[in-house]
Amino acid sequence: MKLVGNVFNPVHWSTPMYMNLMSGYIRQDTSVLDIGCGSGILSINASKLGAKKVTACDISDDAIRCTYINAKESKSDIEILHSDLNKSVQGRYDLILANLDMNEADRLMQTVSDSCHEGTVLIITWNEIMDRTELLKRFKVVREHECPRGYQILEAVHF
Repeated sequence: MKLVGNVFNPVHWSTPMYMNLMSGYIRQDTSVLDIGCGSGILSINASKLGAKKVTACDISDDAIRCTYINAKESKSDIEILHSDLNKSVQGRYDLILANLDMNEADRLMQTVSDSCHEGTVLIITWNEIMDRTELLKRFKVVREHECPRGYQILEAVHF
Protein backbone atom coordinates (compact mmCIF):
# COMPACT_ATOMS: atom_id res chain seq x y z
CA MET A 1 0.00 0.00 0.00
CA LYS A 2 1.55 3.27 -1.11
CA LEU A 3 0.98 6.54 0.72
CA VAL A 4 0.99 9.96 -0.92
CA GLY A 5 1.52 13.16 1.06
CA ASN A 6 -0.39 13.51 4.29
CA VAL A 7 -2.75 10.54 3.86
CA PHE A 8 -4.13 8.56 6.80
CA ASN A 9 -1.83 5.59 7.32
CA PRO A 10 -3.78 2.32 7.20
CA VAL A 11 -1.41 0.84 9.79
CA HIS A 12 -3.87 1.93 12.47
CA TRP A 13 -6.01 0.05 14.98
CA SER A 14 -9.19 0.91 13.05
CA THR A 15 -8.22 -0.65 9.71
CA PRO A 16 -8.40 -4.35 10.67
CA MET A 17 -11.61 -3.71 12.61
CA TYR A 18 -13.24 -2.09 9.58
CA MET A 19 -12.03 -4.85 7.28
CA ASN A 20 -13.41 -7.53 9.56
CA LEU A 21 -16.77 -5.81 10.06
CA MET A 22 -17.34 -4.93 6.42
CA SER A 23 -16.60 -8.47 5.24
CA GLY A 24 -19.82 -9.62 6.91
CA TYR A 25 -21.91 -7.24 4.78
CA ILE A 26 -20.44 -7.61 1.30
CA ARG A 27 -22.04 -9.88 -1.28
CA GLN A 28 -21.87 -9.79 -5.07
CA ASP A 29 -24.80 -7.36 -5.30
CA THR A 30 -23.53 -4.95 -2.63
CA SER A 31 -22.73 -1.33 -3.40
CA VAL A 32 -20.16 0.28 -1.10
CA LEU A 33 -19.35 3.93 -0.44
CA ASP A 34 -16.09 4.73 1.36
CA ILE A 35 -16.25 8.31 2.67
CA GLY A 36 -12.83 9.71 3.54
CA CYS A 37 -11.07 6.90 1.68
CA GLY A 38 -7.48 7.98 2.51
CA SER A 39 -5.17 5.34 1.01
CA GLY A 40 -8.11 3.43 -0.49
CA ILE A 41 -7.48 0.31 1.58
CA LEU A 42 -11.13 -0.18 2.59
CA SER A 43 -12.41 0.40 -0.94
CA ILE A 44 -9.85 -2.01 -2.36
CA ASN A 45 -10.83 -4.58 0.25
CA ALA A 46 -14.52 -4.15 -0.64
CA SER A 47 -13.70 -4.66 -4.32
CA LYS A 48 -11.63 -7.77 -3.55
CA LEU A 49 -14.48 -9.14 -1.42
CA GLY A 50 -16.69 -8.98 -4.52
CA ALA A 51 -18.81 -5.86 -4.09
CA LYS A 52 -20.75 -4.98 -7.25
CA LYS A 53 -19.94 -1.27 -7.05
CA VAL A 54 -17.37 0.55 -4.92
CA THR A 55 -17.10 4.33 -4.73
CA ALA A 56 -14.23 5.95 -2.81
CA CYS A 57 -14.31 9.65 -2.03
CA ASP A 58 -12.15 12.10 -0.14
CA ILE A 59 -11.65 15.87 -0.01
CA SER A 60 -7.85 15.50 -0.06
CA ASP A 61 -6.04 15.62 -3.41
CA ASP A 62 -3.33 13.42 -1.88
CA ALA A 63 -5.91 10.81 -0.84
CA ILE A 64 -7.46 10.77 -4.31
CA ARG A 65 -4.03 10.27 -5.92
CA CYS A 66 -3.11 7.65 -3.34
CA THR A 67 -6.36 5.70 -3.81
CA TYR A 68 -5.97 5.84 -7.59
CA ILE A 69 -2.39 4.47 -7.42
CA ASN A 70 -3.30 1.72 -4.96
CA ALA A 71 -6.44 0.70 -6.86
CA LYS A 72 -4.50 0.51 -10.12
CA GLU A 73 -1.68 -1.53 -8.57
CA SER A 74 -4.15 -3.93 -6.95
CA LYS A 75 -6.27 -4.15 -10.13
CA SER A 76 -9.36 -3.06 -8.22
CA ASP A 77 -12.35 -1.60 -10.02
CA ILE A 78 -13.22 1.45 -7.92
CA GLU A 79 -14.92 4.75 -8.77
CA ILE A 80 -12.83 7.52 -7.18
CA LEU A 81 -14.37 10.95 -6.52
CA HIS A 82 -13.03 14.18 -5.12
CA SER A 83 -15.74 15.12 -2.64
CA ASP A 84 -16.37 16.92 0.62
CA LEU A 85 -17.82 13.97 2.52
CA ASN A 86 -20.57 12.54 0.27
CA LYS A 87 -21.64 15.81 -1.37
CA SER A 88 -20.45 14.87 -4.90
CA VAL A 89 -21.72 11.30 -4.68
CA GLN A 90 -24.71 10.20 -6.75
CA GLY A 91 -26.90 7.23 -5.96
CA ARG A 92 -27.67 5.17 -2.91
CA TYR A 93 -25.49 2.49 -1.34
CA ASP A 94 -25.96 -0.70 0.64
CA LEU A 95 -22.89 -0.18 2.84
CA ILE A 96 -21.25 3.10 3.80
CA LEU A 97 -17.86 3.23 5.50
CA ALA A 98 -16.79 6.41 7.28
CA ASN A 99 -13.58 6.28 9.28
CA LEU A 100 -13.45 10.03 9.95
CA ASP A 101 -12.31 12.35 12.69
CA MET A 102 -14.86 13.68 15.17
CA ASN A 103 -15.72 16.91 13.34
CA GLU A 104 -16.19 15.22 9.99
CA ALA A 105 -18.25 12.33 11.36
CA ASP A 106 -20.57 14.77 13.09
CA ARG A 107 -20.87 16.91 9.92
CA LEU A 108 -21.55 13.83 7.78
CA MET A 109 -24.80 13.21 9.64
CA GLN A 110 -26.27 16.27 7.90
CA THR A 111 -25.93 14.72 4.40
CA VAL A 112 -25.51 10.96 4.79
CA SER A 113 -29.18 10.16 4.14
CA ASP A 114 -28.70 11.33 0.54
CA SER A 115 -26.56 8.23 -0.06
CA CYS A 116 -28.80 5.78 1.82
CA HIS A 117 -31.88 3.69 1.23
CA GLU A 118 -33.85 1.90 3.91
CA GLY A 119 -31.57 -0.80 5.28
CA THR A 120 -28.26 0.81 4.33
CA VAL A 121 -25.59 -0.19 6.84
CA LEU A 122 -23.25 2.51 8.10
CA ILE A 123 -19.98 1.58 9.77
CA ILE A 124 -18.60 4.74 11.32
CA THR A 125 -15.97 5.80 13.82
CA TRP A 126 -17.49 7.80 16.68
CA ASN A 127 -16.13 9.30 19.87
CA GLU A 128 -17.86 8.83 23.20
CA ILE A 129 -17.95 12.62 23.76
CA MET A 130 -19.86 13.25 20.52
CA ASP A 131 -23.60 13.82 20.52
CA ARG A 132 -25.54 11.01 18.81
CA THR A 133 -28.72 13.02 18.25
CA GLU A 134 -28.29 13.47 14.48
CA LEU A 135 -27.04 9.92 14.01
CA LEU A 136 -30.06 8.46 15.82
CA LYS A 137 -32.49 10.52 13.70
CA ARG A 138 -31.43 8.47 10.68
CA PHE A 139 -29.93 5.24 11.97
CA LYS A 140 -30.51 2.52 14.51
CA VAL A 141 -27.21 1.53 16.14
CA VAL A 142 -27.09 -2.26 16.13
CA ARG A 143 -23.55 -2.82 17.50
CA GLU A 144 -20.93 -0.78 19.28
CA HIS A 145 -17.28 -1.80 19.28
CA GLU A 146 -15.08 -0.21 21.94
CA CYS A 147 -11.79 1.14 20.64
CA PRO A 148 -8.77 3.00 22.08
CA ARG A 149 -8.88 6.58 23.38
CA GLY A 150 -12.65 6.89 23.76
CA TYR A 151 -13.49 5.91 20.19
CA GLN A 152 -16.09 3.41 19.09
CA ILE A 153 -16.87 1.86 15.77
CA LEU A 154 -20.62 1.80 15.32
CA GLU A 155 -22.63 -0.44 13.03
CA ALA A 156 -25.93 1.24 12.28
CA VAL A 157 -28.86 0.66 9.92
CA HIS A 158 -30.70 3.44 8.08
CA PHE A 159 -34.48 3.45 8.53
